[in-house]
Amino acid sequence: MLNTLVKSVNLSGAAKKWRSIKDVLYKNKVIFVHVPKCGGTSLSHSFRARYPLSSFKVSEEASSEALRGVSAAEAMRFKRDLMAYHASGGSHYIQGHAPIDQKFISRYGEEFHFITLLRDPIDRFISHYHFDPRCRKIPFSAFLESRRGWVESHVLCYFFGEQPWAARDNIEDAAERAIENLEKFSVVGILEDQKAFSRECRDKLNVRIALPKRNIGSERKQKEYDFSDADMRKLKEMCALDQRIYDHFATL
Repeated sequence: MLNTLVKSVNLSGAAKKWRSIKDVLYKNKVIFVHVPKCGGTSLSHSFRARYPLSSFKVSEEASSEALRGVSAAEAMRFKRDLMAYHASGGSHYIQGHAPIDQKFISRYGEEFHFITLLRDPIDRFISHYHFDPRCRKIPFSAFLESRRGWVESHVLCYFFGEQPWAARDNIEDAAERAIENLEKFSVVGILEDQKAFSRECRDKLNVRIALPKRNIGSERKQKEYDFSDADMRKLKEMCALDQRIYDHFATL
């Protein structure tokens, strides 16, 4: 009976028709490059609620399970390729913790609006340290010296500056590359100025979003965890390149 039913149903062209329907429903296509600990989870909820029939989010839980034993660099490339797959496959809203480069932007920039949300790098670093139990179990001073600490203090260089993941060589050039790539985005928001970000999403994407109050600042976290002045000075030095990227868009 099942074979008879399958033979009697003609689905030829159904995917193309469904894609055409979604194109009518969703005028703007969006790729959200989600930098961790920048308020993006709440932003994700707002966008996916507006694209219920055509959204894709790269699941960190599924990625971690599927990519066990794979290097961080390979995992990041895989997640970017997965976003590209869904962009080519007809999804209208795509989100992921994945770095992008000029090639990716050039390939999909005409079809999609690229957006992201940035946060003060020192504030973001401390927030990540506080909320990730794998980081928090390491003393803060030791975490600053770790490979993971280096990555977290240069995360914007890795996400937008075409810097090979976790590589330190020639990273000084990554800040300018990141600024150049981010200037091609439709919306680059600042968590500390949510009203401006919401206004840009409304004006450029015709999407109304609401973000929660930002997390407590790094000054309060420093007092709460008793970070030393020496550690904070070192953190500021480590975040200098990311700070340059952030400041460029914060001043806008």
